[in-house]
Amino acid sequence: MAALIFELAQKGLHQYHNIDKPIVRIGRAFDNDIILSDITVSPHHALIEQSANGLTTLRNLSHENPLRVDGNLIENAIEIENFPSHLDIGRLQARLMPIDTEVATTRHAGCQSFTRCLIQNPLSATLLYLSVLATSVLVFLSGLLVPIKWPELLLETGAVAIGIIILAMAITGITRVAGHRWELSPAIAIVSLIFLLSEIIGVTSHIISYVLSNPLISDITDIILIVFLTPLMLWLFLTRISHINKLPANIIALVMIVPLAYSMYSTHAKTLGFNHSFSAHANYDNNLLPWDYRFKPTLSIDRFISESQLIKAGKVIKP
Repeated sequence: MAALIFELAQKGLHQYHNIDKPIVRIGRAFDNDIILSDITVSPHHALIEQSANGLTTLRNLSHENPLRVDGNLIENAIEIENFPSHLDIGRLQARLMPIDTEVATTRHAGCQSFTRCLIQNPLSATLLYLSVLATSVLVFLSGLLVPIKWPELLLETGAVAIGIIILAMAITGITRVAGHRWELSPAIAIVSLIFLLSEIIGVTSHIISYVLSNPLISDITDIILIVFLTPLMLWLFLTRISHINKLPANIIALVMIVPLAYSMYSTHAKTLGFNHSFSAHANYDNNLLPWDYRFKPTLSIDRFISESQLIKAGKVIKP
């Protein structure tokens, strides 16, 4: 009799049962050897039979939701020749495999590196969260050309604070469904880190665009940050910190890219030349700052009027 393992995958958790009897009964009734509580499983759903000469047979007992083996509907019985075999028992998925099947590589838990400590420590998550709020206040104040309007400052900072919590709760829900764990503190840390890096890199590119009088730099930086860096950091968090399988992590990252890419296209289509229609949003206001330290000097009003008189029908007339 071959030594086999019955693996049940349900809500991110895997349960394993040794098949150590000639006949193993599977179903929802309490007299089965392997009891499955899902309502789509029949009271007596299937049998796993092993003969003395090593043959393994799966026998279907369910009339409501017949057993499926490797996608094939089993009306009566089937002899298993190749392992592992994938089983559909109602809406549950399972595998039948040899006991010497290689297991996945063990992943590190806890603080094994600086990044893990930064993400998984509740204190560092709190500090990152507060750092984002402080950075948001500084960015708001640095762009003011008029006296501080406290209601606007509180509204913008509050929006950032609430936005981080909402996104963190959404990521926590994803890890709950995919990994069967609640991880609110690491989720707050990763969202705060994304916000913080976006602010720092965004402000840096904004200053460079202003110095060079070229909004294209900040536009391209925004696209890289939001469309590529944000999904990548989320993917790394799901796979390296939460230990979620790569397939669902890939799907989540791709789903996240679609609305972000559309948002970036809508915002920057005019500047990047994707959209040639008229836009009510002027490009120059993306790189205005209170301090004038550009490489190219700002035109005076008199010079602007003088040079504008040389423009006719969209062409510059050389004096």
